[in-house]
Amino acid sequence: MRKKYTIKFGVHFTAGDHVKFNLPMSFSSWVLNYGFLKFTDAYTSSGQKDMMCDMVKWPLEYFKKCWIPDQQTLYVQV
Repeated sequence: MRKKYTIKFGVHFTAGDHVKFNLPMSFSSWVLNYGFLKFTDAYTSSGQKDMMCDMVKWPLEYFKKCWIPDQQTLYVQV
């Protein structure tokens, strides 16, 4: 019998259908993080560094919640 796990997520949903797709979200998060790493000086000089850190925080926390290390399980569609 399979165990059921309750994963608590944030309030952000994709396309209004209450389904989160991790592959598109992971690519978007990667692009945001890559741009931040590449152009950190520009974000700092424009005063957007703190906002950028807040923007990339929630998807990274969401991905951490999707990972169950004890079972080596990653939920990719919630």
